Amino acid sequence: MKLSDEQIAQIEDYAYSLTPIGDIALLLGIGTSELKEQIFDEDNAAHAAYYRGKARILLEIRRNELTLAQAGSPQAMQLVNEYIYKMNSEE
Repeated sequence: MKLSDEQIAQIEDYAYSLTPIGDIALLLGIGTSELKEQIFDEDNAAHAAYYRGKARILLEIRRNELTLAQAGSPQAMQLVNEYIYKMNSEE
């Protein structure tokens, strides 16, 4: 099944809202396994939309945690250290 441009945009929006794939499928009215197949296919527009939406919200969360760490939050400082470790391990 080919998804419409509107459905692709909705996938990104739902992923940005941290919606699980099963719920996205229900909201779009398609089968979960069918949507998973498209999302896990790196050449599919659904893949890019889902992971772009997810990356956008995670970026916002990390930015908020940086702000909290700079204000002295111990939990945020710990999370920021984990992000730094992950970044360094990927280099």
